[in-house]
Amino acid sequence: MSSPSDDNLPEPFFITEEIAEQMKAAGYIFEPPSHVTTTNARELFGLRPGETVSEALARQQVS
Repeated sequence: MSSPSDDNLPEPFFITEEIAEQMKAAGYIFEPPSHVTTTNARELFGLRPGETVSEALARQQVS
């Protein structure tokens, strides 16, 4: 039994500042993904100190 060669795997791609500048020069527009949010769980679920998300959801369903 043979294992797949690592030589055929793509290398990880990291966007460095240099690559970002090249991409911008080529017309690429950097925009944050639409699913990213700056809201935290405390704001989303009305968490109280020491409360878990599950507890907050259960509390809201009872209310």
